[in-house]
Amino acid sequence: MKKDKRVLLFLYIKNINANIKFVIIAAILTYIILIFPLFLNLQIYYSANLKRVYFVIDLFGMLKIISGYIEIIKEGVCIHLTKNKAIIIENKQLLGVGEKVKPLKDYHIIRVHSLTEIGLAKNNLAAFSAAFILNYINQTLDWYFYHDKPYLVLDNKINYHEDENVLNLYMKSTIIFNLLMILLSIIKIIMEKIIYAIIYRQQQN
Repeated sequence: MKKDKRVLLFLYIKNINANIKFVIIAAILTYIILIFPLFLNLQIYYSANLKRVYFVIDLFGMLKIISGYIEIIKEGVCIHLTKNKAIIIENKQLLGVGEKVKPLKDYHIIRVHSLTEIGLAKNNLAAFSAAFILNYINQTLDWYFYHDKPYLVLDNKINYHEDENVLNLYMKSTIIFNLLMILLSIIKIIMEKIIYAIIYRQQQN
């Protein structure tokens, strides 16, 4: 009888240890998944001739998430995702865009590469002056971010074209984040909406 109790006690302890190990392994894996760095790449190409902004968003430079182009229409901004699917953001909705993207400030841009091509066929001096000003702004930004965000890599170039009407912009940036940051952003958005709802009700009363 005592032997049977010892066997049952041993099996019970072994089962508890197995459950503890499973919980620990699950917790470690969850933590690793939450903090694993994700590299989001954003590529933008603007052509003044086409009057469109083309964009591609992917993960790790391999997994494409979304792509399309943006153009200005009478109603506001139209984002074309496919031939048959588009999103229209009306002019009045653009006023609140800053508040909607506010949680994205917690994400870190670690790399920005850009190339600006500029030229005016009938006014080379104006085009050259604009290229000079843009180059000066780029140098100022390089100096600022070198001291404020040393981890940020900037590589911005200006190409000046003589006797040619050109205005093109190509930019590629890399943003680093993880799933934990996304969860915190979602929680922050939900909490802000709850707080605003409470304040609104108090004002109504």
